[in-house]
Amino acid sequence: MKFSKLQLAAILKLGMEVANLEDKEKTNEEFEVILQELSYLGFDVENDIESLLEETKQFSLNDALSLISNMSDEQQREICGYVGAIICADGALGPNEKSLWDKFPEWLGFGKMTLEEALEIYKGENNSHIQRINFKNGGYYEGEVRNGLYNGKGKIVFSNGDVKEGNFVNGQLNGQGSYTWPSGDKYVGEFKDGKFTGFGEYFYKDGSRYRGSWSNDQRNGFGVYFYKDGGVSFDEYANDQRHGKSIYINGNEAQVCQYSNGECISRVKYSGMDYSDLMERIQAGNQQNTIV
Repeated sequence: MKFSKLQLAAILKLGMEVANLEDKEKTNEEFEVILQELSYLGFDVENDIESLLEETKQFSLNDALSLISNMSDEQQREICGYVGAIICADGALGPNEKSLWDKFPEWLGFGKMTLEEALEIYKGENNSHIQRINFKNGGYYEGEVRNGLYNGKGKIVFSNGDVKEGNFVNGQLNGQGSYTWPSGDKYVGEFKDGKFTGFGEYFYKDGSRYRGSWSNDQRNGFGVYFYKDGGVSFDEYANDQRHGKSIYINGNEAQVCQYSNGECISRVKYSGMDYSDLMERIQAGNQQNTIV
């Protein structure tokens, strides 16, 4: 569900009031839940939280509640789940939490909703919602869950430090996503059933990168390899190896190779030619995230 920035600022103001937080208290459990919830509600927490905190300074609590009262029933229902999650951020569901809850839902038009019902919304028992699922080996999944499976935006952090993030469908990454290794290598692009498949870019820790077609976690089809020294090669790949024609350009030198299963079987070199126009086109395509 999408909320406008103004609506999100009102929701943040309410969350800060519920948690009794100042805008600089950003290390406690309640604030972590607020960030998770705002992310689910459609806000770019990583890049824009400071600007949203500034926006909340323009609101009184009554202003925020007035805005929220004009939202749809479905939006208010989501906000009830948000408030319930903040109240129970430490995992407790006792008399103190229920007493605090009783002060809030009537402001939102859901006076008959219990704290348990609000938490069901948060946990995804009635709707998809943000959850954190810890693995026995030390890793965890954090993101949307539906029907007991990862569905929607989410992130898996493995015990070895690998991070898989993006759009999940029935437990697997599908569509846009990323995979990051502790070494510094990173893949950003399309996935199918958890595999690099489609168009994607692989950033190597040495500063080089590949941009092109993938299938089953392997480079397959056409791609461009950008070397850290400024050289660029245009290649055909099969099963993660160069296979077919390859054109390499660096400065005023170029070479054309014919590859078979990763081995160059014929090579023609050229030098002394002006490739500046072509290199400018390549760099322009690189900045626009396209392949020339």
